[in-house]
Amino acid sequence: TVVPMSLIGDDAEKRVSEELSMMGFDVVYRSRASRGAFDLLALRGSHQLGLPIKRSQLPLRFTLAEWSRLEAESQKSGWQWIVTAVLPPPENTVLFLDPTRVRKKKEARLTRDAMLDNLLLWLERPHHRKRSLHSRLRTL
Repeated sequence: TVVPMSLIGDDAEKRVSEELSMMGFDVVYRSRASRGAFDLLALRGSHQLGLPIKRSQLPLRFTLAEWSRLEAESQKSGWQWIVTAVLPPPENTVLFLDPTRVRKKKEARLTRDAMLDNLLLWLERPHHRKRSLHSRLRTL
């Protein structure tokens, strides 16, 4: 059976939204017409989180242009971001992936080693909060 992409995307976004809501996030859906890099925006306390969502098994693959757009939109908005995978049925498991664990060559890839055990703890870790340009340059 062929399922239209809009239905797959909507289903995956709904699944991620449910997971985030259980963690205390308020979720804002992005309009498809907005053409933003993130599919969902989530708010929890002072945390603002952008989420691209892919319905796929790992590893997740992005073109380098797609990955650059995610980085640029995050930097422009000042929001933190994570990558979200929703495994295809019957699992429908939601996986949150740390974008700093990306492997870039001809494409940007996130593998199982980028999976987060606890999204809330990841958000609270000092090195995952918004970092100043100075602190980012020190890591180069």
